[in-house]
Amino acid sequence: MERLIEDEGGETIAAVLLEGFTGTNGMQHPPADFWPGVRALCDRHGILLIDDEIFAGFGRTGRWFAREHWGVKADLMTIGKGLTSGYAPLAGVLVSEALAGRFDDEVLWCGLTHYAHPVSCAAAVGSMEVMEREGLVGNADRVGAVFERRFGEFVERHAAVVGHRGLGLMRALELDRDTAALAEKAWELGLYLPRRGNLAFVCPPLCLRAEDAEEICDGLDRALDLIG
Repeated sequence: MERLIEDEGGETIAAVLLEGFTGTNGMQHPPADFWPGVRALCDRHGILLIDDEIFAGFGRTGRWFAREHWGVKADLMTIGKGLTSGYAPLAGVLVSEALAGRFDDEVLWCGLTHYAHPVSCAAAVGSMEVMEREGLVGNADRVGAVFERRFGEFVERHAAVVGHRGLGLMRALELDRDTAALAEKAWELGLYLPRRGNLAFVCPPLCLRAEDAEEICDGLDRALDLIG
């Protein structure tokens, strides 16, 4: 990225857009210095940093927003999905105070025919109130540790499992083969397992209890036994 910016010239680049934590393309852990490095690179060249938290935001990774794991602030942040817990469609863009201040004197002449729907906005407020009251973000972090432990055991127990990764309640199992057979066996055992290629995803509700996570993992363990 640094080489590309140097080749193109920082003055030609308005912004860098990244996912706070990647979703169904692999839930890949970035190196510990990646986000801080990108923030420093953007600052050095006067480039805005946009954090896409559509998938990972609102507690999914055990933090309100995934970038918090690396202590980095963005200039803009896109939000949706978990904003209303899926009860109503709503998305938005948050901007830094410095960026918002520009519009005090420079009016942003734009608008949408359908926006700020009262039902969707009420769903967002209600969702965030429940998340705070019931401590669901912290719960995602604690219960996510169950999946971290059990998935690690799967790597040791099952030859088909070659890896696992994720944060909080945003998890992926990596097999040495396509995961279609695993998803089929899991379904027969009462588990719905989203999948893509050789990856199987586990992204349960943030209110999941530790004993529920153990039950899910027990079912996955049996499904893995069945596919050999």
